[in-house]
Amino acid sequence: MVAEFKELYDTIVNSETFHSWFAKNPKVQLSHFFAQINQNYIPTSAWDLGFFNPEDEKITVFTLNEANEIIQKNTDDVFKQKQAKVHTLDPKELDNFLDFKDSIVYCQKAIEDSFPGIDSLRGSGFAILQTLQDDTKEEESLLPTWNISFITKKLSFLNIKLEASSGKLISTKEHSMMSPKK
Repeated sequence: MVAEFKELYDTIVNSETFHSWFAKNPKVQLSHFFAQINQNYIPTSAWDLGFFNPEDEKITVFTLNEANEIIQKNTDDVFKQKQAKVHTLDPKELDNFLDFKDSIVYCQKAIEDSFPGIDSLRGSGFAILQTLQDDTKEEESLLPTWNISFITKKLSFLNIKLEASSGKLISTKEHSMMSPKK
C-alpha cells in the first residue's frame, strides 16, 4: 500500500516550510502526487505533492529533495480543461491505495493487452496519483486513480488509468501528437 506516500505527505505537512505557507493558505487540499518516470517505470524525479487552493484555483507543489529538505516549488494555474473540476485526495485514504511499484504490474498488463508490440517504442513519461471523475458512471462519482502516461517513438502518448485501490483498469488511450484532436 501507499505507506511511502503517507509518510511523504506527513513529512511535508509537518514541516516548517509547509506550515508557514499553509498559514496563508488554510483552505488548500491535497490534489496529487506526481513523478517523472522512465520507460522502465523508474521515477527519474522526486515525488511532488500538489495542493489545490479553491479560492484562486491554483496548485502549489512541494517535494522532498535528496538532502531531505522540503522544497516549495511553484504555484501555478491548474492544468485541466476549463469545465473540469480539481478533485482532492483524502490523506486518510492513502493507506488504501496501491503504491506505485504495485501499480506497475497492472499498467504493464494494460499496455500488453491494449498496445501489443509498443514496448520497444515506449519512452519516458509520468505517473500521477489523483482523484478523477469516473466517466463510466452517469452520476458524479469520484475515483482515486493512477494516471500513467508515456511518450512513444512514433510521437504518441499512451495513457493508462487504473483504480488506485485495486489496480483495475479504467481506460487506455493512445493520442497522436501529429494528428489534430477530433
